[in-house]
Amino acid sequence: MLGLPTSSLTEMDDSPGNAAIDRLTVVTFLPLSPQWRAVRRHLREADAIYCKNELFELLVVYYFGGMHALRKTTVVMHSAIALPDEEKGTWRTVHDFLYRSSLYRFFLRFAKSIHGVSSSVHDDLRYIGLNDRSVSYIGWPVFVTGEPAEQKAPGFRIGFAGRFSEQKGIRFLIGLAEQLAKTDIEILVAGAGELDDLVKEAADRLPNFKLKGLVRDIATFFSEVSVVLVPSKWEGVGTVCAEGFFCNLPVVAFAISGNKDIFKTARCEDLLISCFDVQQMVDKVLSLRASCERDPSVFKQRFLEAGQRVRSAYAPEAVFKSTLRDLEALA
Repeated sequence: MLGLPTSSLTEMDDSPGNAAIDRLTVVTFLPLSPQWRAVRRHLREADAIYCKNELFELLVVYYFGGMHALRKTTVVMHSAIALPDEEKGTWRTVHDFLYRSSLYRFFLRFAKSIHGVSSSVHDDLRYIGLNDRSVSYIGWPVFVTGEPAEQKAPGFRIGFAGRFSEQKGIRFLIGLAEQLAKTDIEILVAGAGELDDLVKEAADRLPNFKLKGLVRDIATFFSEVSVVLVPSKWEGVGTVCAEGFFCNLPVVAFAISGNKDIFKTARCEDLLISCFDVQQMVDKVLSLRASCERDPSVFKQRFLEAGQRVRSAYAPEAVFKSTLRDLEALA
């Protein structure tokens, strides 16, 4: 929320946009915080309200501030709303009950404006039945600890980093490992999550499937691999795809809407795979390996240039500048 007398963001000393954020006054609501106890007054006095697209945040704005607050709210479409047709089950039913409801459409229909972190926002709006809402794009900062490093290990390795969940496509990853089990290509897997047992079973069963656990430094982890695999079913923004390109590596991912902007920026749209074709993903990995072995210098140069393009578009400093301009224009 903008235009209020205090700013919790300016207390974040490690924020790259810290100095610039001082030009704004910002308040964030945390339950039981002083700001939360004065939520009605804050909503009434704010020049503008900036809100994530989660249903709870929009309910808070409307419940405590009414239409007056909603009409000065900009909704940032950060979390993916559109789910693939293949996704079924109880969770899908509950999700659609909440996000395809007339209440959620009402909130987005009458909000002042919508910011999208990627072009996937158009799929999200179509999914909930709002084809005619205009959208302003803001960037999405990607933080990568460490610097891109030369590949440490010999041979051709695949890397996966992410939460072990259905959304992140863990079953697709295991299926790919099964198809590559008779090759000398290893799959290094970093992360944790609700499908830990499934991943551990695959690591015990498949000799090429190497579980690395949680990693602190994604750049160091990616220095051990030759290609990054991102088999997610949906994303608001394909952050791991950007991280892979940041590290000057080829990234192979499904052509979900949250990934497309990054691959277009990298000029690597040929590495997007039809959803959710594991065999095509395997073929692409093998094709990349052949290209790397045929002419390593050309292969390296292509993804060095791709990394430079993605860093210029998604580096936090560049994104914060444009986002702050958008925020200042709201108030």
